[in-house]
Amino acid sequence: MPVFEMNKIFHITHVESNECWKNMLLPILPHFSQKHTFFLIRSIDEFSPVLCYDKQSFKYASERILLMNYKHIIFDFGNVLATFQSDDLLRSYCNREDLPILKDAVYHNWQALDEGSISYEEYQKETFAQLPARLHETARKCFATWYQHMIPIQPVWDMIHRLKEQQTGLYILSNAPIFFEEHADFFEITRLFDGAVYSGSIKKFKPNPDIYQHLFDTFSLNPSDCFLWMTNPKTSKLLRSSG
Repeated sequence: MPVFEMNKIFHITHVESNECWKNMLLPILPHFSQKHTFFLIRSIDEFSPVLCYDKQSFKYASERILLMNYKHIIFDFGNVLATFQSDDLLRSYCNREDLPILKDAVYHNWQALDEGSISYEEYQKETFAQLPARLHETARKCFATWYQHMIPIQPVWDMIHRLKEQQTGLYILSNAPIFFEEHADFFEITRLFDGAVYSGSIKKFKPNPDIYQHLFDTFSLNPSDCFLWMTNPKTSKLLRSSG
């Protein structure tokens, strides 16, 4: 397994919840199963991919991160701290036949929620207008409790506890609706963080650099002291290209 290079920004994907990576890796991972946890870690300059396919290999990767000794580590939320997969979330509320109908309506413009350009109430009205009446109550339940069906990614939580013990600064930077920000403390791991920025409430969102600058300014962070753990490689590349 390749060794991490120091002073690099790494893109880390939870492969189990990323269909694109999963499909690409299936041909070379004959022992892949839904029971495995996969992490793909690579630098944003495309150096040395590191595939962590079980707890032991992720432990190795996390040890390398700990040894980097960054002052601050900035985490995305969805698919880093907890899974966020649209189909999996909605299966908790409806049957297989209704899933595509509910999915098209609920996620018809989710980005607008992340951007803070529409209120949660107005978005729900738009969603109900696209659904048959029989699914309105289902959608209401979904909008009220969907975050409760995000599954914690335990190896990452374990590493966060270790980082906290060594007094590393911990921050969350996530594209998420205001509604999620209001309920993020549902996940007890958030109590270990020193600060958080969610896109909806500030109307700035990844991959635009201004949301990063907002985080750095708000918590007086020096970007060179920060390790970014994001789910989108375009985000980190854009950040680096913008200085």
